[in-house]
Amino acid sequence: MFDVAPTRNALKGTAPVPTTPPAPLTLTLTQVLTGHRLLRLLGKRIVDLAPHGDLGLGPDPEGPVGFALVRAVQHAGHWTVLAEPLVLSVHGDGQPPQPDDSLALPDERMWRAGSQDMAVRLVVVAAPLSGLLQVSMGGG
Repeated sequence: MFDVAPTRNALKGTAPVPTTPPAPLTLTLTQVLTGHRLLRLLGKRIVDLAPHGDLGLGPDPEGPVGFALVRAVQHAGHWTVLAEPLVLSVHGDGQPPQPDDSLALPDERMWRAGSQDMAVRLVVVAAPLSGLLQVSMGGG
């Protein structure tokens, strides 16, 4: 990626010095190497569903793991409204939408996530208890 001039330091085992500065990147080196793409999730935080611990997802500087009802995802600058909202794990309380996020409703929040980040999706099924138990017991 860089034009590298040989230096005496390179011969001594230290890293060579680039002769041209790198172009500004919008992704980290790790994201570039792993194909990691940034997403923005738009939805409402579910405040009544607060797990204890990190659910095996690991700590995140954005805050503890919680869940949100996500109704839209932005990838590569383009928004996709989901056919059905998903209950997904998120870190922290999210950020208020930007003024140019015309898709956002006033009470919604925005979360940033990587496409390769581990997440938990909850599938909510409303049915009589007997029907839910029957499915779990292998009867349906």
